[in-house]
Amino acid sequence: MASCNISSIDIGLPEYWVYKGEGAMNIVLSYNGPRNEKLDGLVLRVKKLSNGGSDLEKEIELYNFVSNVMSPLLGEKYVFPGLMINVTSKFLEKLDHLIFDHRPIKRSTIRLDTNLTTAFLIMDLTRLDNTTPNQIEKLHKHYNNKNNNNNSNSNSNSNSNSNSNSNSNSSNGSSNSSSSSSSSNNGININKFSKVICIEIKPKWGFLPKSHKYMNKELLDIKLNKCRYCMHQQLKLKEGSINEISSYCPLDLFSGDHNRQKQSIINMIHHPQNNLKVYCDGILSFTGSLGGGVERNKSTNSNLLSSLLINSNIIEKRSRDEDQDQQQQQQQQQQQQQQQQEEEEGNIYLLATIISSILQKEAILENIKNAQLYDEIDIEGIYYLYNKLNGNEVINDIGNSYEELNTLTDKEAKEKIDRFMISCTAKDCSIMISFNVDNPINNNSTDIDDVDNRFNFINTIDIGDNDDTLTNGNNKSKGKTNIHYKIGVVDLDTKKKGSISKYYKLDQDIVKLYKSNIKTIKPCK
Repeated sequence: MASCNISSIDIGLPEYWVYKGEGAMNIVLSYNGPRNEKLDGLVLRVKKLSNGGSDLEKEIELYNFVSNVMSPLLGEKYVFPGLMINVTSKFLEKLDHLIFDHRPIKRSTIRLDTNLTTAFLIMDLTRLDNTTPNQIEKLHKHYNNKNNNNNSNSNSNSNSNSNSNSNSNSSNGSSNSSSSSSSSNNGININKFSKVICIEIKPKWGFLPKSHKYMNKELLDIKLNKCRYCMHQQLKLKEGSINEISSYCPLDLFSGDHNRQKQSIINMIHHPQNNLKVYCDGILSFTGSLGGGVERNKSTNSNLLSSLLINSNIIEKRSRDEDQDQQQQQQQQQQQQQQQQEEEEGNIYLLATIISSILQKEAILENIKNAQLYDEIDIEGIYYLYNKLNGNEVINDIGNSYEELNTLTDKEAKEKIDRFMISCTAKDCSIMISFNVDNPINNNSTDIDDVDNRFNFINTIDIGDNDDTLTNGNNKSKGKTNIHYKIGVVDLDTKKKGSISKYYKLDQDIVKLYKSNIKTIKPCK
């Protein structure tokens, strides 16, 4: 079981932390202070003000939920709960002031919770460097044992202890241990990863529900054949949050079929919405309108992302014939535009090939889907059980049969609801995949799908500190391009049982609108 001890760790001054991004509940900052081996490659996550006010117990509960529930379900190699640390109100007040102008205007009205004097140090999954999951554990042990170590040193050498104590409380106080840590880390050259692309994917629901007698019979056929994401597009279009229906279907991504996965990623790129974000060197560089970006058409999205891949040295820029007079250039302008479009789509296809190949090598999608399948009786069943347990009447105006649910004991009903809430977290999580190539990829070749002969995939978390390819490329097979990558899961916050009524209403609204708008259903498979 993971510990929820709160550590007292020196993270330096507020000025050392710069704004990276935020969600509805938290703000994430990256370290930009003096060289510190113990903080490089980590992010600081701090809480925003909420209607419920400051609540340390909820923070501890969240930490334990991620550590003890989601980590075993999704795989410890993919989930990094981080380290809960103490911070001061003064630190948070100064930090809140420093980052204010860097935050999106629409979010900046909700400030940091300066009364909640805890924060989290978490692995930065948008970066590739020498950070390993054990780094945070080592950091925790280092600071928890610092006093014991100092006392031990005092017994053996009082002079050296005096020097140690004079440094231990400064922001660079662990520089000696950092140096030794660096030398034992195979001398990894972080600059080798100066161009790192990180793809953040929010896959959403990867399954169709099973049929139950208590489900609305008028909507049952639609729910059994059309996935929630594809149906929800109609409601988002009506509400004006999107201008165009996305072709992305989560069932393609979760299918396990390489070609379907590639196409699903391409569809996400064409319509990112809030399902896809791209970071370059840790900076958000591409997303859709629902992810904080602007609404763009398919062609513009392909152009922007293709340019980003070229400028990041992931893909070689193709040379063009410049030795043409003006008349020739005008005559061939249309042809050149078509060639450019084909090149851009080829680059997008290559990116989708890389990402889907990494997903094929990992168990993360299967693990997420298994957690999502904790939704065993659909929101319609959960809504009935939740109201029954709370003594609320459920109006049955469509003749639903609740016999199946009424056989459950209160304990069994509570277990069904608890499992459903876990599935809600899995339905809303995000996958982070950061990668880098040791040489820009030539995308002119026709063997783009020959992944095994073209690329050598290296999971930097799996190999930790013992990977020679990070320093000298010894493991590079002849003729192959090394692709170093890191993969993990984020956005694993607990969901509130009090939202069950809202979930039920949204479910019914989505399916009813889809039924009224679409006459012929094309099943999701």
